[in-house]
Amino acid sequence: MPQPLSPNVGVPSPGWEKAYWAAPGDDARFNLESRAVLDHPEDSQRYGTSLLTARAARRRALGADLLGQLASVKPSAQIVDLLVSRLEQERNPVPLSSLVVACGHARAASGRRQIADLVRHPDSKVRFAVAWALPLVGLDRHGIRALVALSCDRERQVRDWATFGLAESSSRARITIGALRARSADRDRDTRAEAIWGLARRRDVTASPLVELELLRDDVGELVQRAQKELQSSPQSRGARKRTDFRSSIQGTRGASTRIAGSRRNAGV
Repeated sequence: MPQPLSPNVGVPSPGWEKAYWAAPGDDARFNLESRAVLDHPEDSQRYGTSLLTARAARRRALGADLLGQLASVKPSAQIVDLLVSRLEQERNPVPLSSLVVACGHARAASGRRQIADLVRHPDSKVRFAVAWALPLVGLDRHGIRALVALSCDRERQVRDWATFGLAESSSRARITIGALRARSADRDRDTRAEAIWGLARRRDVTASPLVELELLRDDVGELVQRAQKELQSSPQSRGARKRTDFRSSIQGTRGASTRIAGSRRNAGV
C-alpha cells in the first residue's frame, strides 16, 4: 500500500486517491488528475509509479493515467521507460488500455512496436487505445499496418480513430490508400469523412467523385467541405492552408479518452 507523501489534500496520496474515487464523474476525476500533475509533479510521479504495481487493476490504471498526463507536460525518459516496461507485463485490459494511452501522451517511441502488437487484442477498449496512441508515438511501417487493420475493426470508434491516423499520416503506401478507399464507403459518417479527407490530401483519383457524392447527402460535415476546398486549391495555396494541427487535435481528445478509461475502472478492480 503506497504511503502518504504529503498531508496536503491536492498531493497524490492515499487520501487524495480516496477523494479521487469519490469524485462525481469522470470529468471531476480528470480535473483532479490534471491539477495534481500541474501542482505536484514530483509527488505525482512517485505516487503514480507506486500505483503501477498495485493489486487492483483500476489503481494500476490510475497510476498510468497520472504518469501519462505528467509526461505530456513534462517529458521524461524515465517515465517512458517505466510505461513501456509495464506494457510488456500488464495483462488486464483496464490498466493495459490506460498504459497505451499514457505511452501516447509520453510520445513513447520506444513502445511503438509493443503498442502495434496489441492490434488483435480481444478488448475493444485496448484496440481503441492503440488506434489513438500509434500516431503519437510515431508511425513506422509496422504502425501503418496496425492502423490499416484497425480501420476494419467491427467497433465504429476504433475504425474512426484508425482512419483518422491514416488520413493525417504522411504515408502514401498502397496499403494506406487502399484502406482509405475502403473506409470512404463506411456506414459511419465521421469515418467516411476522415477517409475522404485523407484521399483528398493525397490527390487520389477517387477523391473528387467521392466528395461530390458525399455533398449530395443531407448531413455533410465540415471535413468533407474542407476536402472539397483542398481539391479545388492550387498547388501553391495548398501549402498555406493546412488542417488543424494534428497534435492539438489529439490532445483535445484527452478528456474523452480519460472518460472511457474511467468508466472501465469503475466496472472492475
